[in-house]
Amino acid sequence: DHSQALCIVNTRRHALDLVDAMDDAPIHLSTSMCPAHRRVVVASIRDRLRKGQPCRVVSTTVMEAGVDVDFPVVYRAVSGIDSITQAAGRCNREGRLDLGRVFVFDYDRSKYRAPDLIRDGIAAFGEIVDDHADDLLGPECVEAYFRQLFWMRGGESGEGWDQGVGGSVMECFAGKISPRAIAFQYEDAAKRYRLIPDEQRPVVVPYRGPGGGSGQRWIDEIQAIDESAIDAAWLRHWDRKSRPFAVGVFPHTLSRMLTSGTAAEFAGRCVLMNAQAYDDRVGLRPDIEGIGTEQMVW
Repeated sequence: DHSQALCIVNTRRHALDLVDAMDDAPIHLSTSMCPAHRRVVVASIRDRLRKGQPCRVVSTTVMEAGVDVDFPVVYRAVSGIDSITQAAGRCNREGRLDLGRVFVFDYDRSKYRAPDLIRDGIAAFGEIVDDHADDLLGPECVEAYFRQLFWMRGGESGEGWDQGVGGSVMECFAGKISPRAIAFQYEDAAKRYRLIPDEQRPVVVPYRGPGGGSGQRWIDEIQAIDESAIDAAWLRHWDRKSRPFAVGVFPHTLSRMLTSGTAAEFAGRCVLMNAQAYDDRVGLRPDIEGIGTEQMVW
């Protein structure tokens, strides 16, 4: 019904399935795409919106991370009030309409299992939404949401809301270690605090941007260099230059990619070996397995 609309969902898989299910070639944006690729897509979205052209976008939460766009209609998969507010900020952002329209919808959460952080937010939202349906973005609703969210994380007593890996995060800043009353334990706090438990590892992909840059250059370089020539300075340079062409991959997915030959590891760095596993439309396709034909020696 809308020529310009944005739909934000909680997982890469959900976004990919929506894109595959639509027959009008929507624009896809997610962290399955490397930063250089995302910059090109965001520029295209802004250009289409500015010119009034059709622009239907399916995105993960990456759209909420400071991407300045203005859609007349936004659909947001149910999440926490903080995420819903961020999504709403992409609707009628510049005030050109009398009223922008934001739809919050439920979905099959067993099929598209979101991280614990998002699931906690959904649960807290469900507890307070009926009481604040008239003003979901108002201060009273936001306060009720965060009270509920932190109480849920704290268990029956509500005191354990800041529990991290190995103990309380805030306990590290209690300042009770004598003789100095302000002996904050920053290192311990850093170890305990994990917003997302599973850390992703970067995989450099062969994306080629319109400006001429390409991740394939850095893939070729790390494969070709003699290991004896690799030192810390070389790795820092390689990391910095290849970062725009890297996609974060969770450990279980990366393990499968390495086992199948889709990716390979050189000097502790991971690169994509099958160019077909990176799509110019949707980014990394971990469902495509095996080494690419371009890597075979005939």
